Amino acid sequence: MKVSFTADITGTVSADGYNGGVTGTATLSYLAVNKADMFAFADKVNTADNLFAGTTVELANDIDLENDAWTPIGTSNVSNNAKNSFQGVFDGKGYTISGLNVSSAKQLSDVGLFGTIYHTGTVKNLTVDGSLQANVSPIGELYMGGIVAFNDGGTVQNCASNVTITVADNVNSGSNTSIGGLVGWNVFSDAGFVPLIENCSAHGDITVGDTAGGRSVAVGGLVGLSDGGTIQNSFAAGTVKSNCDSDASSRYFGGLIGRGANMGEVENCYATGDVTGDQYTHAGGIAGILDSSCSLTSCYATGEVIGNRAGGIAGGYAASDSIYKCIALNPSVERSGSDEARRVAYISVNGELLSSENAAYSGMLNSDDTTVWDVPNDIEGQRNGADMTRVEICSDGTLGGRFTAAGGWTTENGKLPGFGAAVDMPPHLKAVKVEITGVTANSNLIYSQTAKDVDATQASAGAASTANLSYEYAGARFTAPTRLPPRTRATIPVRSR
Repeated sequence: MKVSFTADITGTVSADGYNGGVTGTATLSYLAVNKADMFAFADKVNTADNLFAGTTVELANDIDLENDAWTPIGTSNVSNNAKNSFQGVFDGKGYTISGLNVSSAKQLSDVGLFGTIYHTGTVKNLTVDGSLQANVSPIGELYMGGIVAFNDGGTVQNCASNVTITVADNVNSGSNTSIGGLVGWNVFSDAGFVPLIENCSAHGDITVGDTAGGRSVAVGGLVGLSDGGTIQNSFAAGTVKSNCDSDASSRYFGGLIGRGANMGEVENCYATGDVTGDQYTHAGGIAGILDSSCSLTSCYATGEVIGNRAGGIAGGYAASDSIYKCIALNPSVERSGSDEARRVAYISVNGELLSSENAAYSGMLNSDDTTVWDVPNDIEGQRNGADMTRVEICSDGTLGGRFTAAGGWTTENGKLPGFGAAVDMPPHLKAVKVEITGVTANSNLIYSQTAKDVDATQASAGAASTANLSYEYAGARFTAPTRLPPRTRATIPVRSR
């Protein structure tokens, strides 16, 4: 590890083992050049209190850890999170750390590239590729995150995690388990430091095995437990899956966050991965559950959701929580147990109303494979959200003005809002293009996907023969008569483009 610095010569600064003593006063910058530098850096943090407080560590280039067994940078302590935790600034300078491999054959509690960052700890401008596996039960709680396992009042900015996370069967934490594609537990510090995650993404899949019941398990595509603080202008693209079979009432799985608590704010975010819960899970396209004055604002989800209590946006919410200007664009939201599912959010504890500004894809399927959602009263209607048809979704890149440049979004008609570039429509929201050869009228039609089956001969629009009738769905061509794949089938009436 090399040391670079600028200083006014007024005294002596010790780099504590890095090239000896250095004369001067200023914030030092430690430059990591290779794998050996990264392992040396991790060892320094894990063996000395507060070594990097007030300093910056930078990457000089991409670094491959070559899948060597990695010990996370910074380890927390139940009575003192500051002990051996990273408190400086880690600036990846836009480079990538690849080959991350943490396979917890030993009883690690904080599993990630960083174990714990604390208060002034910041990780920014970094991409991480690799995998995390929890194979044995930890001592105490279990936190897993592709970049940071436990963020105690710190900051994660402009980072991308391409890390897959797997928890084996029978891995049991002492009380809480928090797992996220980017950060495991994002927590408001007792000293008033507010955690911040912004301009970040997570792309790895997360799978949690069968664990014993009785504990809180929060799993999210980006963050497991968001316990205060802010998450903004970020997204998750990986799948979140529970293989749990054991009875437990506190299991929360979400496409973006598993659980939001203690006035946490999530704004201008989206998730595209499927969320597959078990028969005891709260599951949501964005959040598994919200409680204690949390808010979701201008968020959307496009993945399938399955859970005992399921919602296209949230699997549950409490009286003090807010879901505002969010859109559930999921192909389906289904219950896996004895409870219910709603297009936007599952029933709250006390039956509170949601904002009328929320909406949902009108073709979303329920547990009965229909688009008919029970609306017994106004409360239920708001939990299901206002209808948005495919035509409305495809023709307005701002989705009714909910996602605009003022919120950091890039929009384009025919695509979904994104950051830096608009996002391609998922297959279930793409228009079905129909071509009829040998017919001069109505030669290019769009089907409305509101039922399962279609007899393409009905779309001949007066053609003398259907022998040459064909249509296209999401790039795949079909010849009449035929059937579209399950969950993507079209039906009449047809509409001219």
